[in-house]
Order: sequence, then C-alpha cells, then structure tokens
Amino acid sequence: HTACYMASSSCGEVAACWIRVPTENVKQKMQAGLYPSTRKAVKGIFEQNGYRGFYVGYFACVLREIPFSFIQFPVYETLKK
Repeated sequence: HTACYMASSSCGEVAACWIRVPTENVKQKMQAGLYPSTRKAVKGIFEQNGYRGFYVGYFACVLREIPFSFIQFPVYETLKK
C-alpha cells in the first residue's frame, strides 16, 4: 500500500499545483506592488505572457511539494492504523 500512497499523493500534488501556482503568481505580483488589484494583475499577466504567465514556477512547485507528500501520506496512513 505504501507505493500506492506515494503515487496518489504525487498525483494529488501535481493537480494541486495546477491551481496553487496561478494564484501564487497573482498574489506575489500584487505584493510586489506591480498591480493595484487582482483584476489588473490577472489582465496584466495574461497580456504579457498569455496563459503561460500564470504557470511560471509550476515545475519548481511540483518538485518542492512531491518529496514532502511522498513521505507525509504513507507516514500518516501508517500512524492512523
């Protein structure tokens, strides 16, 4: 079962990053003061780079998250029993 937990947690992280990365990109650009509102940030990112602009850093996020979940979920399932 451990391999199944590892594989499913990795798939879950890939899917979660698909949502997390665009929201993080918008948030970070607003925090840096590049845009005054969410609407302008979304519009600006799209105008500059298209849809790809929202996914800058996607693979770095996946590479950061997978090792953590690879360990966390099997340990959680083992301790839960």
